[in-house]
Amino acid sequence: MKKNELFAVQLNHLSHTDVASLFTQTCDCAITARNYLDEIANTALTSLSNSSSAFGAKVYGEHKSKFTELIIENRELSKNLISNINQAINIESKSNKEENILATQIFDFFFISYSNLPGSTLKHQMEQTQEMILKYKADPTLKSAAKIIGVATLLTELEADNNLLIAAFNMSKTNTNRNLSKEHLRQVAVESYIQFCTIIEQTLNCSSNDSLLSLFNNINELRKLHNRSISESIENETIRYV
Repeated sequence: MKKNELFAVQLNHLSHTDVASLFTQTCDCAITARNYLDEIANTALTSLSNSSSAFGAKVYGEHKSKFTELIIENRELSKNLISNINQAINIESKSNKEENILATQIFDFFFISYSNLPGSTLKHQMEQTQEMILKYKADPTLKSAAKIIGVATLLTELEADNNLLIAAFNMSKTNTNRNLSKEHLRQVAVESYIQFCTIIEQTLNCSSNDSLLSLFNNINELRKLHNRSISESIENETIRYV
């Protein structure tokens, strides 16, 4: 029987914010399946929940600033703009005009891989949105299709918002001060996370059930998603695989 193994995520290359997000989302997934976990897994989950909460409070509390507020505001605006684009695509796909249907198909084929960006990490969202806009602006066919289905203005607004988001993020990074207390809380949370993931992996390989497999898959997807936000500027550091 094939052994289930979690995707290797480079935790030490994730920012404080992204690693705190990974831990929090993992806890959220696991809590819904808590009734299906044994005593050891539940103990490990409690430890992870407590340590990630302490670390998260430190991270978000110290990073709360005008830049943080701006990032939250702009990220929400990006989310709404992408949602409106998706809605327009859905509406125009049911149009009675052949020209609109064709334009929708052309644009949707391009846009679909970017439609879930608000659910990704902040860094991944900013980079992929920037990539999407550049590709869109360089393709006359896409620009024409966007105009026909009425999303050209939304894309212009999305580009402007993403530029503000990148600027706010960069300013926030230059104003971030790390300290030993935060690093200590992070290390405790990392150890709890590794322990919990190891237990889930081992438990599934010993006695699989649908609920445990679903939790395993959810944890795996979160690991893959957060691994994409690793900064290229630290590629040469020692990589610790979990």
